Amino acid sequence: MDSSEKIEKNYMETRRQSGLIQFIKFGLVGASNTIISFAIYALVLFGFSSILKISEKEMVAYVSASVISWIISVLNAFFWSNKFVFKVKSGEQRVWWKTLIKTYISYAGTGLILANVLLYFWISVINIGQYLGWVVDLASKFGFERTPEEIGSYCSTIINLVITIPLNFIINKFWAYRDKKATPANAVVQNNEDEV
Repeated sequence: MDSSEKIEKNYMETRRQSGLIQFIKFGLVGASNTIISFAIYALVLFGFSSILKISEKEMVAYVSASVISWIISVLNAFFWSNKFVFKVKSGEQRVWWKTLIKTYISYAGTGLILANVLLYFWISVINIGQYLGWVVDLASKFGFERTPEEIGSYCSTIINLVITIPLNFIINKFWAYRDKKATPANAVVQNNEDEV
């Protein structure tokens, strides 16, 4: 194996390990963001029912809660992804506001459009609440008295995450926070500089 083959092999192995670590970090940021997003969604939905007397199963309530939680959670995701997951490498520059706009656009596709279409599907088309009697029972033990349909409004946003999180990673990695291409020789030099 000549030196160029070794450099290429080292480069490919480094990229593979880097991608896995990046995905794990994205998962950690996503987990914290999910908690924040769900908490805001639940609070807004609960506010609609308690303060405005609009049922959780009404479209205006669950879509409004989804949009408000989305706006706040994307800002949170941008902050932590920029600092922790998709770091700017030495020699690169990232215009923060362009990345923020691209982050909002990428999350709009999954977090607003797809998520709300799925919410409508889970809540209004298949009535997912009818399958969640055990959740209703559990919630009532904690003083959270809701109908199966209302519980379905809360649980459907969690179900959406199975679909939207992997899509968000792909869109963010390859578009919103896209790294500049590095040649194998530059990657080796960069790795050596990172170790120092």
